[in-house]
Amino acid sequence: MRVNLLLLLAVTELALSQQNSVPLFRSESNLVPIEVQVVDRNTRQPVAGLTRDDFEVFDEGERKEIVAFDDGSGPRDVALLLDVSGGPINEGVIFAAKALLGLQRPEDRLALLSFSDGAAELRAPLTDDERRIEQALYQVFTRDRRRATKNSRLLDAIRSAEKILADTAVPRRPLIIAVTHNREKNSKTRQEDLIRSLLKRSIRLEALTIPQEWPSSTPYRGRIVGNPSLGFPTVGPPEPPPPAPPTFLDNLHSVEPVAAATGGQTIHLDYANARRAASPDETGRTWNVATIASVIETEILARFREEYGLAIRGASSPEPKFRRLVVKLSPEAERRYPDAVVYARSGYYSSQPDNSTSQENRKQ
Repeated sequence: MRVNLLLLLAVTELALSQQNSVPLFRSESNLVPIEVQVVDRNTRQPVAGLTRDDFEVFDEGERKEIVAFDDGSGPRDVALLLDVSGGPINEGVIFAAKALLGLQRPEDRLALLSFSDGAAELRAPLTDDERRIEQALYQVFTRDRRRATKNSRLLDAIRSAEKILADTAVPRRPLIIAVTHNREKNSKTRQEDLIRSLLKRSIRLEALTIPQEWPSSTPYRGRIVGNPSLGFPTVGPPEPPPPAPPTFLDNLHSVEPVAAATGGQTIHLDYANARRAASPDETGRTWNVATIASVIETEILARFREEYGLAIRGASSPEPKFRRLVVKLSPEAERRYPDAVVYARSGYYSSQPDNSTSQENRKQ
């Protein structure tokens, strides 16, 4: 059964306060939500069926009690960021965006943004209307890419997505998915400030990087693939040549540290991944929506379906301070799953104590 962790946090606070003779003067912000994914390092498949007793959480080296737990993902608010830099020659972003539509469930809401070297454009606000998202995708693919340059303000775009998720009052799990060429340039947002802000708001970033140099020199002679109902059927090109090795500038402002700090992963969808996932047909191996969908299904969507929600009581301090978290499997769970890898947020920022709380506690 899927449980909304945010609701569970509130109920836990109420129950704990009723069990004590001295009331607990704590707000929900004192609880730190932790989304956890457990993946087998060999198969890359998620480890399902874990319970609260299978996890241990350490706050600056001190083991903390897990005060809330759920074994389902619950309703989610997703901001999907599409990097249109590189212009119309790059079909990889189109294929990835179509495949990622499989992420949305009836209880989820999705917002769609596109970006390149200017401010991110909101093409669809948070909505559960699939048709509205399809129309927004059409606008991105037919208009936004035509005027895009090769560079992008990636960090600024992530900040824009963060603000959209932070402005909603509905208690849902926030998630940003960035489909990007990872060529950051001229963002006003600093990487360390972005990580701090995402951690304070408990927003996870997942990233899918795609090479910008789509092999446009070879004519598209693959068969038509994709969903014609979207209004823009696509074709798969013949097998692309190996990409040029990344340069230093390509990795200077990588999205990977931001994703890792918030508990997310970065999947590099290079040509080798595409060829491994493709099936031979009359045109040879093609990199099309079905190919990329296969990678996204095994590397991203499968993990999302087997997430775990934990929560601990966070520390307080006069000034917000970063506190490092380590989430690991219990010794018994490690024996059962020796090849498991745990992904979770790197830490959180301590909350400031409530003055009224301190005064009330002194009166007791």
